Amino acid sequence: MISFFTRACNVTLHLHHRQERRVYYNHRYKARRFPEKYLTIIDDGMDQKTTNIPRVRRKTKATCNLTTVGTHLVGAIIHSGQSPAGKEIYGSFDFYQWAHDPNLTLSVLLRMIAEWCNNYKLPPVFYLQLDNCVKENKNQYMMWTLALLVELLVFDKVKEERYILDYHSFNLDFLTEN
Repeated sequence: MISFFTRACNVTLHLHHRQERRVYYNHRYKARRFPEKYLTIIDDGMDQKTTNIPRVRRKTKATCNLTTVGTHLVGAIIHSGQSPAGKEIYGSFDFYQWAHDPNLTLSVLLRMIAEWCNNYKLPPVFYLQLDNCVKENKNQYMMWTLALLVELLVFDKVKEERYILDYHSFNLDFLTEN
């Protein structure tokens, strides 16, 4: 039997996640509706099993012991009304030749911002959504880099959101399913 305390915790957690989604959807809406003012990027890494190659749909006796190449994808969905579709999808693959630490996360993020600048104009407000990963996202290097973007006048304001539940990776996982 589930205790009252467990139910109360589950309800509280559910309400917290609902609020997180609301914030994300609000930032996405503002970036699409007011592209001259807002840019929203949601950034996440994919599971290793999902991106290993070759990816065999049906395992048979002949393919069950097949050696795969480990690949890792850091993907981002950039929401902005400047894009004709309202969003752009970027990804960066690596074959585990680099450590998965803040350097990789920041390199990919800065490369995506630079690529965005090649095609579109940067607005003054930048919203960044990340998962709550201490190793890659929740550290001093991430904070210093975001502060440097403001100091160098790349953006007037940078707001970072970290989510406890990794629900936003669903967007990136869904894109690679097919």
